[in-house]
Amino acid sequence: MSPPWSQAGGGGSIIRPAPATWGRIDVLRRSGAALFLRSAIRARASDYDVAPMASLLRVLAALFLISLCTAWVVRPDRSRVLRPRLGVPAVVAPGESFTLQLESSRPFRAPALTVELERVGTDPIPLALSRAHSSGARHDFDVQVPADLDEGAYTMVVRDGGRVERMPKAVHLRRLWADELCLVQLADLPEFFPDGSGTRRMDALVDEINLVAPDLVVISGDVAYGGSMDRYERLMAALERFDAPVVVVIGNHEYQGLAGFMTHLRVVSHVVDAGPLRIVSANSAHGRDQFTATQLGWIAEALEGAGKRTPIVQLHHPLFEGRRVGARRGAFVELCREGRVPIVLSGHWHADRVFDASGQDRRDRSDFDGPIFSVATAAGAMLHPERSSGGDYHGYRVIRLARERPHGRYAVRSFTYDLDDDGTPDASASHPAGKLIVDPLWPGGVRVTNGWNEAVPRARVWIDLPAGRSGERVEGGRVLGTRARPAGNPGRQVGVEFDLAARASVDLRVDA
Repeated sequence: MSPPWSQAGGGGSIIRPAPATWGRIDVLRRSGAALFLRSAIRARASDYDVAPMASLLRVLAALFLISLCTAWVVRPDRSRVLRPRLGVPAVVAPGESFTLQLESSRPFRAPALTVELERVGTDPIPLALSRAHSSGARHDFDVQVPADLDEGAYTMVVRDGGRVERMPKAVHLRRLWADELCLVQLADLPEFFPDGSGTRRMDALVDEINLVAPDLVVISGDVAYGGSMDRYERLMAALERFDAPVVVVIGNHEYQGLAGFMTHLRVVSHVVDAGPLRIVSANSAHGRDQFTATQLGWIAEALEGAGKRTPIVQLHHPLFEGRRVGARRGAFVELCREGRVPIVLSGHWHADRVFDASGQDRRDRSDFDGPIFSVATAAGAMLHPERSSGGDYHGYRVIRLARERPHGRYAVRSFTYDLDDDGTPDASASHPAGKLIVDPLWPGGVRVTNGWNEAVPRARVWIDLPAGRSGERVEGGRVLGTRARPAGNPGRQVGVEFDLAARASVDLRVDA
């Protein structure tokens, strides 16, 4: 019986390939070459043999394999660290381990790595690591942190052969977490213009957020408008000045210069565990205006894996109204409900808004049941007051969490500011920027001014130590310890914690 694709040629004869070629044709048909062979076999010939065509295909396949082998040999043998790094840090206790993820230029090659931690003024600390998992060019390693290390931020140094990669503040060590925690969320940062104006505004933001002393800083996208490499270098220099661990998610403007983002931050969606918290950063800026099915599966897995940790989700785009995430929004909201997510953080609108899980604009009150869907005003980019239910100002969210019961999960205690000064925090207002100011008092002192109408509990500042002073006592505050000044600056600093009352100024001086 002739195959169904046989045709009658001119004169009524049936054109069929030689019997010996049937096996070749069947293989090629299953591999996607059926359309090509069908047209060839329909040619007017009395006895057509496809053996030359099969031979040509074998030659092409061999050439392809040779090119792959050549690329393997010629391509430089390199690897690069994906995480942890500034923006996607590892936050662990001394004695615990974290996952080092990297990709290599040659698939299936197991890099021979050494990993160290560094701090200013201390010797490098070698870490033990073991290979945990590999898939193609991706490799995961378990890295063990010694139990006797001090708390604080460390630079991670990874050596792969002769190549060295340094990641400032990639690893943060912390032993204990309080029953009350503080997060600061920013979105839509100042633009890093060549004249330096954006850099100065960002430095001022860093200074006042360091004064608030949050446990974590989360940045919800639009971090480097334009995406040029010099803007990313200024961004990374600013992020390095934060005292707290910094977690960054990608925004739509990062896609204007994706090479810069992938060079410096490298991971568009990720999970960062920090003590009792899990920060799930999801990419909403990929241009599809929706959650893909793959994303939903990844988010579901991230929330299910939170265990006893409290999951907090950040993404750049809001879920409701205007320019927002579209498809599969309902499924995402349901995942947040089931995962007991207390708050979902976003930006993008350059304006304050707050929604409940049904999509209702809650400018009336913020103490409703279910996940809070919060949109923060711009930290430094152009404002859009017509979209805001708060005010027309740059700012950031100060989110205070409290543990619901001993060893339990955390709930949102407050996340808005009393903008109209009536004694009650507004339903959607972010905290205005530029209201917390630190001025030097030479030698060995600072004046801290609080322009907010609310107190800042456990505020923190670092004071440069004058020569000959130990920093054991500071008038007006509690000494936390000393540290070396940032790289390139000689001397030491003393950390001071104090309670800053609303609309108050405090002078802090290092005793002689």
